[in-house]
Amino acid sequence: MSRTSLHRQLLLADDCSATSAAFAVGYLSASQFSLERQHQFGAPPATDVRRNHQAIAA
Repeated sequence: MSRTSLHRQLLLADDCSATSAAFAVGYLSASQFSLERQHQFGAPPATDVRRNHQAIAA
């Protein structure tokens, strides 16, 4: 499982910030992480998490 996938799981399961989760999975740069995550999931972390929460609630 990739670091960005682990990060996504942390954000969806826990109440932590995107930056905290990025450092927890081994990223040293929040900006590098954000670029990689947006490339993999098509949206920045906050937008992706919001979409997932809305889909679950619907």
